[in-house]
Amino acid sequence: DDLPAMDDDELRRGQPTNHIVYGGGMAILAGDGLLTEAFGVLLRPVADPALQMRVVAEVALAAGYTGMVGGQAADLMAEGLQAEEELLHSIHARKTGALIRSSVRAGALLGGGCDKDLATLTAFASRFGLAFQIADDVKDEIMPETVSGKTGGSDREAGKVTYPSLFGIEGSLGRCREELELSVAALRGLGGRAAMLELVARDSIAPVLEAAGG
Repeated sequence: DDLPAMDDDELRRGQPTNHIVYGGGMAILAGDGLLTEAFGVLLRPVADPALQMRVVAEVALAAGYTGMVGGQAADLMAEGLQAEEELLHSIHARKTGALIRSSVRAGALLGGGCDKDLATLTAFASRFGLAFQIADDVKDEIMPETVSGKTGGSDREAGKVTYPSLFGIEGSLGRCREELELSVAALRGLGGRAAMLELVARDSIAPVLEAAGG
């Protein structure tokens, strides 16, 4: 989504984006190749082929038109519009949340998690995915390029619907904290088994909260 026809970003994680270095054509082919390779990796032999196919289906659903692709399309269509929170939540839940959710669910499935564990982890991932995207929206507004790794204010200049555009920085941070705490609370039934997930969730969002003063 860094391509000129979409987000048109020149930086990603502090490095020039693919189309800046290699041109738009090679950037598209790189994305095509990586997406195809992902399913090749998922289909490498494992102990339980039926379980493996279930994971492949999870990832395909998250990446396709009901997930990331659909969310990105809605994001493009909403540019320049005065959108409401319901639409913004829908975009984020598909564009970013679906991939985080499928990653967590895939790990749970391959790790032999029961249905109850899977439901718990799905609830965690859904909340955390939204918190992560809100933090990313805020990061685009308040953090310098040397920290954020991308051009500051690029979402605003592109007329994108973001949490800061609807609720301001403070309102967005409040929602981010709320979703983060709800995501962590969803893990309580797993006890110590979820310690690493809680650590990952808090550490991934902490830099944005700290930069904003809390």
